[in-house]
Amino acid sequence: MATTAVLTLSTACSSSSDKDLAGGPGKPSADPNVRTSAPTSPPAAVRPVISEEDARRLSAEHDAENNAANAKFDSERLGRVEGGSLYEESTGSYRVALATKRKPIEPFTHTISQWLIPPDTGYPKQFAAIGTTKGSGPLSGISYFAQERADAPWKLIFSATLRQGEQEASAEPGGTMVTYPRVERVRTDAGGLAVTLADDQARRAACGEYAGYVSVGPATKAATDPRFAEGSFTDKVVSNFNATITAQPALRMTVEQQNIANTLPVFELASGAALVPCAAHVNVDFYSTGDITLGTKDAVSLLGGKAGPYSAVQQKHISLSLLAVPSAPKAPITVLDSSAQQPQILSVTATPSR
Repeated sequence: MATTAVLTLSTACSSSSDKDLAGGPGKPSADPNVRTSAPTSPPAAVRPVISEEDARRLSAEHDAENNAANAKFDSERLGRVEGGSLYEESTGSYRVALATKRKPIEPFTHTISQWLIPPDTGYPKQFAAIGTTKGSGPLSGISYFAQERADAPWKLIFSATLRQGEQEASAEPGGTMVTYPRVERVRTDAGGLAVTLADDQARRAACGEYAGYVSVGPATKAATDPRFAEGSFTDKVVSNFNATITAQPALRMTVEQQNIANTLPVFELASGAALVPCAAHVNVDFYSTGDITLGTKDAVSLLGGKAGPYSAVQQKHISLSLLAVPSAPKAPITVLDSSAQQPQILSVTATPSR
């Protein structure tokens, strides 16, 4: 009996749609309770991690280098301006693009609407930007940049899609229609710097909870979870995985999402909720009592064009997600964006049927 294993994948080379930051140097305030007969030096101004002018220049330079790398699927060149999980995702998409002989994506330029520049607390230095690219419509993109040390370059290490306006916004990444929840604005201090949460470990733990929630198999599981608000990136993801398991009883499928720890800034939203970026490695395994025929072009291309028959297939992917984690302990987490259902494939191994 032949079974078909299908997992929809996203293959676009990474680029954020929009960047939003709020920046500017902080302004010190004098303490009226301090009295002294001798002149005193004014308190040191709060310094931003980067000036808005330098951030704007950096964003433009990144666009130019990213476009040049995308034109030739040049992973080495891309590595000059990208790092972390985003670079892993991008180079995965390059491998698939080369294997399937896809055309390069069109060059893009970001128009930044807000800079999220926090105070400078030392290395690693990090900030984010929200903006749009041509044709992005009501959707924006958020991009996170980091510099590990003084002699290291700034690199883009995470990006996600955002919906900031009241207009409902949907898109079809990887062939699956999704609707994006609205995100609040990031809080800024009196000096215009983005507010980050210093005690952020409890909020970051939501990344691991989400990875566990969207892990499914070999049996089906409850699609809804009180910890998460229902939507395109939560119960619908689990429901779709459940449907694949139910539709092909001879196919044993497991989807295991493993959280990748990160130290990206956790920005505070207007309501007190936290904006938490997450990444996960996604292991998708297929086993069958019969023969497996792969139904996804990306996976087949990485196997030299041979769709099957196989008795077992193991795929490794990467997924990026963005969560709004409320301050109230039992309030549901909203997943603002995620590629959990269409993760970028990184590699695949298969065991031929005997």
